[in-house]
Amino acid sequence: MQTITIHLKQLRFFAYHGWHPQEQQTGNQFELNIIVKLHPAKEVVRKLEDTVNYADIYERVKKRMEKATPLLETVVMELAEEIAAAHPVIAEMELFLDKLTAPIAGMDGRVGVSYSWKKNN
Repeated sequence: MQTITIHLKQLRFFAYHGWHPQEQQTGNQFELNIIVKLHPAKEVVRKLEDTVNYADIYERVKKRMEKATPLLETVVMELAEEIAAAHPVIAEMELFLDKLTAPIAGMDGRVGVSYSWKKNN
């Protein structure tokens, strides 16, 4: 079985996701990476209809990131469901969402969540 993997890397957004009231007021920088896998029906993909339009995925992500949400887990799970519904050719995807400046005193680094989605056949 053939697999095409599409990557959207280091997508940066300023958003108001977070559990703490301060995060919901001041916002934070986020970085999202998405890996999408599909099994093309044709040996050589020559039309956009036979693959996934990554510009559409980006627009969906951009819109979703504007919706403040307390938990990053909710963001990645809802994104996966929306992207999969819009692109039924997708067989699997992984999303990695990092909060670039976590509100943890003395912490130098980032925190994040990842989510793996697989089509139920």
